[in-house]
Amino acid sequence: IVLAGPFINFLLAVILYSLIYTIGYPSIKPIIQSIQPHSIAAKADLKAKDHIISINHHPITGWPDAMLLLLIHYRDQKPVLLSVNRKNKTINRELPLSQWHITPDSTDLLASLGITALTPTVLPVVDRILPNSPAAEAKLQHQDRILAINHQSIHTMEQLHQYIQKNAAKPLTLTIRRQQKTLHIRTTPQQQTDTGKSIYLLGFIPKMQWPSGLKTTIHFTPIAAIGHALLKTKLLLTLNITTIYKLITGQFNFQFLGGPFSIFVMGGKTTLMGIIPYLAFIAYISVAIGFLNLLPIPGLDGGHFFFQLIELLKGSPVSVKTQTRAITIGISLLLLLMIAVTVQDIKKLF
Repeated sequence: IVLAGPFINFLLAVILYSLIYTIGYPSIKPIIQSIQPHSIAAKADLKAKDHIISINHHPITGWPDAMLLLLIHYRDQKPVLLSVNRKNKTINRELPLSQWHITPDSTDLLASLGITALTPTVLPVVDRILPNSPAAEAKLQHQDRILAINHQSIHTMEQLHQYIQKNAAKPLTLTIRRQQKTLHIRTTPQQQTDTGKSIYLLGFIPKMQWPSGLKTTIHFTPIAAIGHALLKTKLLLTLNITTIYKLITGQFNFQFLGGPFSIFVMGGKTTLMGIIPYLAFIAYISVAIGFLNLLPIPGLDGGHFFFQLIELLKGSPVSVKTQTRAITIGISLLLLLMIAVTVQDIKKLF
C-alpha cells in the first residue's frame, strides 16, 4: 500500500510514453553539423555529418534521448560508447566525459561538449503569428519576408533578433516583401522576461528550411511503444538517481534543481508547443515525483517503507516517539529544501 503511490507515478509515465510513441511525434535526427577543435567531442574523433545511432548500446532517436544518456554519465571516469553512422558505415567512438563541465546557466549542453547539432535554418519569414502580439497588431501575414529593419538590410533571423534586442522596446520599421509588393510596417517589440533576462519579441513563429533527411517521425507499433516507454521511464529514473548522487558528491551544483515556479513555467511553455510535448513533460514530472516519494525520508512513502523494513529486520515496530521525531525532522528538511529552490526559481525569473 505504501509503495502504491510511486508505482502509480511510474505507471502513468509508461502509459503516457506508450501513447506518445504510438501516436508518433516529429523529431530531428541526431546528426552533427560541426565539431569545435580541441573539444571533448574532437578528442573522441567525432566528425561533421556523423549520425549518432546509439550511446552505450541504447538506441538514439533524437537529441533529447542523446542528452538524457549523456547527463546520466556526466563526469563519469569511464568514457561512453557512441555508435555513429559515417558515410553509411557504423563506427564506434569513446566519448570521455570526466572533464565535462556544465553550469546552471548553460543554455547549450551540446556546445559544452564541442558539438553543434545539424538544425533547420531559421528564415526571416513569417510562418505563424501569435495572438495579441505586436506582429498581430501590425497585421503581419503568413509568408511575409522581412528584408530590412529600420532600413538596415537583414538576411537571417539571427540578424533580426540581435537588432531587436539592441532596439529594445522602441518603435521600429520593418521592410517586408508580401507577394510581389514591398511594404513598410511600423511596430514596437514586446518585452518579456525569460530566466531573469529581458527579451524583446515581435510575436511570430519564423519559417524553417530543413536540410534533406534531417526531419523524422518517431513512431512504433503499440507493443513496441510499450517497450520503448519502459526503457524511457527506466532512463529517467536512472537520471534522478545519478542526479541525487552527483548533488551529494558535488559533481552537480545545487542550482540545477528546480522548484514549483520552474515547473509552472516549463508546463506553460510545453502547453504552447502542443499536446505531445505537454504529455512528455507530465510523464517526466511523474517519474520525478515517484522517485522523490521513494526516498527513505521520514514523512514520505519511502520513509514509511524504510520503517517497515526496520520492523522486518528487528522483529518489532519502531517506537511511535522515534517515528514522530524522524517525521518532524524529515518534513522540516523538505520544507527548507522547497523554500530554497523556490527562492532560487524566483531569482532566475526576476
